[in-house]
Amino acid sequence: MKYTCISADNHLDLLWMPRDAWQSRLPAKFRDAGPKVVETDRGSFWEYEGEPHSPAADGSDNGRLLAILRDQGFDVPDGSLPPSDPKILLRLMGEQGMYAAITFGGLSWKSAKDPELLKAIYAAYNDFAFELMAAAPERLVILPNVTSRFPEECPAQIDALAKRGAKAVEFPYWDAGQPLYEDVWERTWSVAEETGVRLCGHLGNPGGAGAISSVGPRRNGARSAWGAAVPMTVALYIGQLIFAGVFDRHPKLRFMFAETRIGWTPFWLSWADRQVSIGREDDPRFRNVDQPGAAVKLSKVPSEFFRENVALTFESDDVGVQLLSSIPALADAALWGGDFPHPQGIWGSNTSGQLDDMFAGVDSSIKQRVLFDHAAELFDIALPVAA
Repeated sequence: MKYTCISADNHLDLLWMPRDAWQSRLPAKFRDAGPKVVETDRGSFWEYEGEPHSPAADGSDNGRLLAILRDQGFDVPDGSLPPSDPKILLRLMGEQGMYAAITFGGLSWKSAKDPELLKAIYAAYNDFAFELMAAAPERLVILPNVTSRFPEECPAQIDALAKRGAKAVEFPYWDAGQPLYEDVWERTWSVAEETGVRLCGHLGNPGGAGAISSVGPRRNGARSAWGAAVPMTVALYIGQLIFAGVFDRHPKLRFMFAETRIGWTPFWLSWADRQVSIGREDDPRFRNVDQPGAAVKLSKVPSEFFRENVALTFESDDVGVQLLSSIPALADAALWGGDFPHPQGIWGSNTSGQLDDMFAGVDSSIKQRVLFDHAAELFDIALPVAA
């Protein structure tokens, strides 16, 4: 089989989890409040803390949700949960020429209000992720998660996950308990660098887990307005890491941000460098009102740190793809991620054809790096001889 891509952004959403995923793994005291599938007059739903959070494919809505995959040309059996069934998942990946997939856990199970329940939900998901990865460790990179809402817990979690064999972890930056420029994160960055664990954050909803509904109501274009703007929100978090000197102190730390797209990046890099040249940290207009700042003196301009320490994924970005050949920093940072099984993604029985169309006119070496080599390098994926 000829493999032509590695997806740096696939999904194992709550929707596709088996109904016993948490009930069989949570401590007994959390099972009643923890995630479970319930049947309602609107169909099957995942519920926790007494509230519905996502449709559930492991229930009466299975056929309706499997249609998402069948409409893209995949033959999947009735009653199945392909994103969480390794045998089916590997077959679907092979049909797309996809050698490996970096897989994120989604948002819907991350909003529990009870801190102890939330930690237990994360731990149970991580156990499930390792069980799923065991079916094909080089091809299924299912990211275990760290509870970024509790910064003090992250260093030990990263260390423990590394000892279990994790090459990378999902770090929900949008749910971070403190801004990423705060000193409370220093130990997290140190442990990630020391263990070689890559930190991966998937595009989320700024404002924390309580703001997951911030996508807006389904009226007056609110959701489309959110969708049009949300890729660029990650720039704030990248900037916090760079301008706080995190990558200066931890040059081997690698951060990948998924589904952020890339076409906006060249302007942002130029604008970030400009913040240094204009002396943003010492604005003369406010010297009489602001407390004197302790501005971090960077050893390089922000765009250089970005090129060396940050990676971004996209599923479809016509503007960004056409810029790859002319902006080396963008080509160095970019990875393709198909966004399977989200309907907006680039996946299905004609994935190779869609990618060929997307990369038409792009140098073949850049295409190979963005679609395959960069992900293999970043995640230490051992490649088949024929790749």
